[in-house]
Amino acid sequence: MSKRTFSQRPARLIDSSNPKPLFVSSSPPSSLSTTSATVSDEPVPTSSAKKHKTENANLVIFTIPDEKADVYIKVFNTELHVHSLMLKSKSAFFREALDTKCPVIVPSQFRSKWYTNIDDAGDWNLSQEPEQAGNENRSPFKGDSALEEKAFEKMLCAIFGHVYQIANGAELLCVTKLAIKYRCLPAVSSSLWGPIGTSPRLVPDISINPSSVLFAAYKLRHKELFKEAFIHVLGPASSPRYTKLTDPVLRSMAHLVYVKFQSKLLEAHEAILDLHSNPKKYGVVVQQMAKLATKSTRDSDGKVMKPMYFRQCFEMACEKRVCEEELERILGPLMKSKLYLDKTGATAGKGDFKDSFLCFEPNRIPWDENERDW
Repeated sequence: MSKRTFSQRPARLIDSSNPKPLFVSSSPPSSLSTTSATVSDEPVPTSSAKKHKTENANLVIFTIPDEKADVYIKVFNTELHVHSLMLKSKSAFFREALDTKCPVIVPSQFRSKWYTNIDDAGDWNLSQEPEQAGNENRSPFKGDSALEEKAFEKMLCAIFGHVYQIANGAELLCVTKLAIKYRCLPAVSSSLWGPIGTSPRLVPDISINPSSVLFAAYKLRHKELFKEAFIHVLGPASSPRYTKLTDPVLRSMAHLVYVKFQSKLLEAHEAILDLHSNPKKYGVVVQQMAKLATKSTRDSDGKVMKPMYFRQCFEMACEKRVCEEELERILGPLMKSKLYLDKTGATAGKGDFKDSFLCFEPNRIPWDENERDW
């Protein structure tokens, strides 16, 4: 068994606009407000960790100062000893469950014990029924138990205000679904800037797995993450991924933006065709643009990749110093990147985004931004 002990201490978050750590604490020093974060150059204490192994399971302990954990939770092969105060403070599920009397059959330090139980659909839930009861007839879990263990622990890190990282969009989605189930979405949402700033693969994975990230950001009500994933779910231009969204609100929003963007593309094509009306002024550029559409900007199926085509048209015009102002007016809004979290200099029509526009914006934020509990 590997054992990790977390005490309730200030968490270290990274502000994307400021590389310095921010103090965010459930018990802040007197100089700090509980509702604001103050930049500090002082070292931030981190959670202590003690590890040892036994044959049974991993053990993770979440405590608060001078108090012992009083809730036992077993998620598959991970045992968690948790203090009820923070659980009740941040999770409506545990607040209701722990407010009722939960007698433990044998003498124990724990006021409540929770075990993994698999339902008939192959999903798992926490239950106060020991897992040994009826274990022989238990349905097999249909998901990834290791992923669920990690996600549950990271959900607790969010509840207790501890530093944690998110591996990728799939793990973020798993944490989000657990936060929905255990009714602690605001706690996870408010902690999310930390993982966004410190997880090396999370932001790059948004363009790879935008549908999962978009749904997670929607449920967590994280506006910047939502906008970033929204851009990517409308690409690539030849096969936009929004069509596979299962949430009707998100699919409807994305489709509306997509349809409006198609009309802008049509306007751009018409404006480019108008350049042909002045062959004396634009003849050389128009001929080169026609050549670009015949070969260098086509995909393996022979279709023109519009973002790449527009990008090369503009760069060619700038190189020849002919009609660059006209093409900037026509193509500039389409080729703009509105990515906020991706700091790699991603460019529409180039590299990994040769078939993607990056200028999309949702027409609205699909939640009440003034609501603090949901």
